[in-house]
Amino acid sequence: MRPLKLTISAFGPYADVCTLDLDKLGEKGLYLITGDTGAGKTTIFDAITFALYGQASGNFRSVDMLRSKYANASTPTYVEMDFSYNQKKYTIKRNPEYLRPAKKGDGFVKEKASAIFISPDKKQPIIGSKNVNNAIIELIGLDANQFTQIAMIAQGEFLKLIYATTKERSEIFRRIFNTKPYQILQDKIKERFNLLRNDFSSIDTSIKQHIENIIFPEDNLPQNLLQSEYPSYLEQIISNDSKTFAEMNNSLQKCETELFNISQAIEENNNQKKLLQKQQVIQQFLEDNKNNLSLLEKDYLQQKNIYEEKSPSLTIKIAKLTEELPKYAQITKKQLSLEQQHKDLSLKKQQLINAQKELADLEEQSLKNSTELNTLNDISAQIEKTKSDLEKLEQIQSELDKLKNDVYLYQQYRQEYATHLRDYKAIQQAHLQLKQEHTVQYHAFLDEQAGILADNLKPDEPCPVCGSLHHPKPAQKSTKAPTQAQLEQLQKQCDELAKKLNDLSSNLGKIKGKGQNINEEILRQAKQLFNIDDKTLLNSAIIEKENSLQTKKASLINLMQKQNKQLRQKEKLTNRFEQMAIKEKKLQNEQLKLTQFITKTNADKEHILQEILELKQTLLFDDEQTAQKQLQIYKHKQSILKENMLKAQSKWENLQKKVDEYTTSLKIIQQQIIPQKQNTEELLLQQEKLKQEKTSLNEKLQNLHTRISTNSKTRQKLLEQLEKLSDCEKLYTNMKALYDTATGSISGKERISLETYIQMIYFDRIIIRANTRLMMMSQGQYELKRSQNSEQLRYQTGLELDVIDHYNGTIRSVKTLSGGEAFKASLSLALGLADEIQSSAGGIHLDTMFIDEGFGSLDSESLSQAIKVLNQLTEQTKLIGIISHVNELKEKIDKQIQIMKKNERGSTAKILI
Repeated sequence: MRPLKLTISAFGPYADVCTLDLDKLGEKGLYLITGDTGAGKTTIFDAITFALYGQASGNFRSVDMLRSKYANASTPTYVEMDFSYNQKKYTIKRNPEYLRPAKKGDGFVKEKASAIFISPDKKQPIIGSKNVNNAIIELIGLDANQFTQIAMIAQGEFLKLIYATTKERSEIFRRIFNTKPYQILQDKIKERFNLLRNDFSSIDTSIKQHIENIIFPEDNLPQNLLQSEYPSYLEQIISNDSKTFAEMNNSLQKCETELFNISQAIEENNNQKKLLQKQQVIQQFLEDNKNNLSLLEKDYLQQKNIYEEKSPSLTIKIAKLTEELPKYAQITKKQLSLEQQHKDLSLKKQQLINAQKELADLEEQSLKNSTELNTLNDISAQIEKTKSDLEKLEQIQSELDKLKNDVYLYQQYRQEYATHLRDYKAIQQAHLQLKQEHTVQYHAFLDEQAGILADNLKPDEPCPVCGSLHHPKPAQKSTKAPTQAQLEQLQKQCDELAKKLNDLSSNLGKIKGKGQNINEEILRQAKQLFNIDDKTLLNSAIIEKENSLQTKKASLINLMQKQNKQLRQKEKLTNRFEQMAIKEKKLQNEQLKLTQFITKTNADKEHILQEILELKQTLLFDDEQTAQKQLQIYKHKQSILKENMLKAQSKWENLQKKVDEYTTSLKIIQQQIIPQKQNTEELLLQQEKLKQEKTSLNEKLQNLHTRISTNSKTRQKLLEQLEKLSDCEKLYTNMKALYDTATGSISGKERISLETYIQMIYFDRIIIRANTRLMMMSQGQYELKRSQNSEQLRYQTGLELDVIDHYNGTIRSVKTLSGGEAFKASLSLALGLADEIQSSAGGIHLDTMFIDEGFGSLDSESLSQAIKVLNQLTEQTKLIGIISHVNELKEKIDKQIQIMKKNERGSTAKILI
């Protein structure tokens, strides 16, 4: 993949449309992207990555940060790129989600993210972010993460790869080399192992619980049995208990038969005794009630005669009174109706008087309300004008607030610039002093080397430097000379201060640029608001303007409050006028209805009075209450006569029935009485003895049955669980060996999991590829090596990195490298990783590589070696773009993209060949 043409619009620091013809850079070689700090060098890489994948090149910029803050509101934000892949040309265009001015009216609307991809292999363009992403991944063979690892190494990403732990590097390799299936396999093996271990433990626990549930005879307790021996032992116990159970069961049946016979005999004796007692009771009853029966019959006949004599006349009186009762109810109802009509008539007459008075008052109020309403007709127009005047004042106030805020920000930037400038000068002085000290210490170190050689000189033996056999004035060792480690520490401190100076210089540039932008904006606003060019007059102008605005605003607010009050009064009067009209009509209707009601009610009263008089002339009593009372007296007399007759009849018939029943029962009892065969006391003694024997046999049988049932079930479960345990033990043993191997848990060996082992193979290939570059850049001093430290047996290892120092023959951690050395190692590892991924991916062709910063930590010699390595990469049709501030690179690399910052107008870019 090689970019041919890149168009950026309102993207990052680029306020307008910027087009770069990248095809001019050729198909191979190095080119440099250069410019001031913050001008937008990294944005070129962001634009390429965003065009391909819809995201920035590094981890520090999100998509919602890509809209240019310098662009006009109407300028669209997008990136369009033409690129070639396998001799074919493709075009892709994207825009992020951002706010733009509304096409209709004021305000802003959200412009949604979109993407379009034009391919020579497709008849129609591919549209939509997700569809375009899938098409790019299918074409190039890399997703966004892999692309930034292989082709685009973002700013600050180098050292992450070189210093990564096994866990961190494993996660990187998992994405790049797709080793996730091996991790999944490890997890499944672990899951299966844990399941088998739990099953094994569960079965063993179950067997122990079953053994604890066994019920042993007191005379047959086990002695040191194995788990597998318990089923045979239980079988013998169950057999013995079953024989004993059968014998006891026979004895129990005999006992129950004897008990049944005795119980029958006792029951027969008790029945005969009860029959004799019952016979005596019946005979006594019949003797006592011979005379009572004739007396009750005589009383019944007497009561019956009285009832039949008096009841007919009472029935006639009750019927006549019952027939007249509805007429009494009619009179009562009409009297109540007459009373209610009298009340209603009085009420309606008063309502009529009130309605007439209220109607007169309402007509007077309506006239007054109409006159007041006419004075408030144009109040709405007055309110709208006052609102418009207030909005104009608010707009001016908003402009003043923005101006005051910009003035405050400008003062803040000036203070911040002064603070950073003091820090810069202090660190610059410290850096100069430290460099001078390093130079002095370095010469002292070199002089010390001569002293070290002189210590080993011997007379008549040649000097290893000059070859002389005589040594008249050998050099002397100094006690003040530094060690190599001390020199390296001084160099490291110098590098750190240089980095701080670089960062402070960058920050000073940013602060100065922002301050200039705000100052120009302040002058523009001052000219617009006050028509002044002198900033010294600005504060007094702002104060004067604000005071004037506050006075006018207060006056308008008071006016608005008064007008709103008048508007509410108008609305209230309008509503009242409408309510009055409705009420007036309602009162007129009510007056008519009341008049009609009074006329009708007077006529109804006369008619009801006549009906009541006619009804009273036909009745025996004056009112319904007297009639009801007499009716209840008649009914009560008749009820008492009937009740006396029925009671006498019931007593006589009940006694007659009972005498007949007792006579029949006596004959039956006399037939059932027979002589007693055996004494009841003797039978009870025999019964008690047999019951005790039965209870004892039942308890023993129950215990035996429980023991046989429990032990039989336990034996069966033991056989099943022992068989399961045997099968599970075999699987568990095999799975544990597999689990220990796959997860790197074998005792006494390094903890290397299956996935890490696969990743180690890729890592070794990467290191081999990386060392071809590192050996060249370090002039043969350093070579990367995968750490094989066997002391860390408690943690996952296998992907740590060491470095071999061929100058002193030591192997140490890459974390001990200096800043420049670490950059060279990181660059080599990144290039090796890119080669291995491209080789492993198969069919992936990346003709371009991008490197963002990092060269500032290299000395002149190391920089030359790094450029030499990169030039070798470009010999086989590969184009490499570099972002850097290093001036030496400008001299070494002819092809450049130069970025220029134009403050509030954003940045522009051009290609220099």
